[in-house]
Amino acid sequence: MNKRFFPVLVLLIGISIALLLPGEAIPSEGPEIPYVDKIAHFTLFFFLGYSLGFASVHKKHRLKALRKRYLFTIYLLFGVIYAIFIEYLQQLVPNRSFEYADIIANLSGSAVGVSIFYFVYKRNRKFA
Repeated sequence: MNKRFFPVLVLLIGISIALLLPGEAIPSEGPEIPYVDKIAHFTLFFFLGYSLGFASVHKKHRLKALRKRYLFTIYLLFGVIYAIFIEYLQQLVPNRSFEYADIIANLSGSAVGVSIFYFVYKRNRKFA
């Protein structure tokens, strides 16, 4: 396995733990921020998407346009499956629920993360 996928694995474990905590384990104190849970979902999946983009770049080759689209599609598909799976599991956790808005936040974060990585990569090919 490419060592660049290690951060992806760590993020997957961290996201799974964070999103599958029972509802009572999540602090509810502090200022009331509207949509803070959606912001959290977006942010977690943004970092996942960005790290997936980073993991796909190898030193030995540059991303070709076809490969870039192929990987982007795979990462979006992975994001869809993982987002739905996590939301499905949340309904099995006490005081948690399935929300379509969370899936949208997850997918948006993942897509923006991958997109920003490829934009940065395209502008600065020294990344690889």
